[in-house]
Amino acid sequence: MRIRWKTFTSTPWLWAMAVAILIISSVVTTAYLVALLRDRPVLDGEGEILTEASRLRMRLPLYTDPLVGAFDQGPYPTRAYVLYPPLWSWVLSWLPAKEAPLLGRVVSGLMWLGTLMFVLRTAARRERRGVAIAALYLMGSHLLATFAVCARPDTAAVCLAALALLLAVRRAHAGALCGALFALAGWLKPNVLGLGAGVAVALLLERPFSVAALVRRIWPPLSGVLAVSVPVACILYTSSDGTFLDHLRLSVGQELRLDLWWDQVSRRLLFLGPFALVLVMGWRGRSDPRVRIAFFAVAVNLAWMLFCFAKVGAASNYWMEPALGAVILVAHAPWPAWSARTAQALGALAIAHAIWLTYVSAEGVLEAFEKLPARTQLVQRARATCRTQPSDVILSNGAGIEYMANDRVLAPFFQTYALISAGRLPASTWVADIERPEAKCVLAEGPLPSIPAAPAVHETLTRKFVFEAEAGDLRLYRAR
Repeated sequence: MRIRWKTFTSTPWLWAMAVAILIISSVVTTAYLVALLRDRPVLDGEGEILTEASRLRMRLPLYTDPLVGAFDQGPYPTRAYVLYPPLWSWVLSWLPAKEAPLLGRVVSGLMWLGTLMFVLRTAARRERRGVAIAALYLMGSHLLATFAVCARPDTAAVCLAALALLLAVRRAHAGALCGALFALAGWLKPNVLGLGAGVAVALLLERPFSVAALVRRIWPPLSGVLAVSVPVACILYTSSDGTFLDHLRLSVGQELRLDLWWDQVSRRLLFLGPFALVLVMGWRGRSDPRVRIAFFAVAVNLAWMLFCFAKVGAASNYWMEPALGAVILVAHAPWPAWSARTAQALGALAIAHAIWLTYVSAEGVLEAFEKLPARTQLVQRARATCRTQPSDVILSNGAGIEYMANDRVLAPFFQTYALISAGRLPASTWVADIERPEAKCVLAEGPLPSIPAAPAVHETLTRKFVFEAEAGDLRLYRAR
């Protein structure tokens, strides 16, 4: 059958082509996740959580003083603040030690996929096509998928927040269970606050504005927040001797920088395109209380995410929460009655954006297949040749690499850099650790690390270690 160009450029054909491209991107990304599930190096953030899980598994104290160091795993000390409230670390501590990284990734991946499928399953029949397209978009994003399928707490926290939002949207109000889920998400990963804050804004702006009506709307979710937060805070305060807030502040409370914000946002501007379309849909359908709640949740979450990109340590995992919120908004906001020309323009933009996403994801996947197995092999080589004694350790400026090399993170470079730069940790302490005889090798991501505020650190590393091998940007240095 001959297809005329006019038919080929009609709106349904344009969206069908965009969906076909997204399917390709999803298949490529899923193949990468499955094929490299075990061989993918442990990520920063993943390594710290797995270390905490290991210490819990061995019944070792979790909250220790990095200035003093913990010497309970050998003569080389562990100097680390607890990265987040250790709820997810406690969950991972129940997994077998050797398989914890793999099983943690599997559990997170299933939660991510299961949440998308649940939103699709509960959507009205007329909205399922849009939800399926949004889910394909998320599954086809290499960056989102990499962070979604890892042993960090991001996926668990984001999925709980998404389920809380879905519960609030379907009931057109927020109850105690909704508040409890939002609170649990925040305790798992403290920056996962945007969707919950957006629901609170929607409740505050709802009419009538009387005090009694406001209390009736706010108290049920607030009671759920308190029911979770009070016991969790009490347990953490007791188990940490009152230091858990200090650990949280010093581990992730890094400075905000405008130049960093622009660098983070400018490289991801095209990701804002689909959010703009979804927010327009939500704004047009705001007369429906369910759509209004979802709209404010996504809008506030997006603003919170953009603000957080100014923080040192921000990464693409910050997109996960608003992305799932956007899928829920698509599941409830009706597709606007666009004019024919506007609909065609949106279809053409959808194709262009799908092509861009597929290109970026395919490029990332090809690079991963080319570089990541070699990095893992270099770490395994370092373990075999550098750790000839149980007390020997391998240093790294990547927390994930350090975990793979030692089965624990010794001193997260991200934390240590900030502490030394702020004058909270004497540089001489870290220099003394580097000079310990147990430090046999360094696996550096790039050149040997340096800290402008402490040149003695780089001087000690270059004096003690000499380059031996590399795999991409991962370099192995051995003690002279």
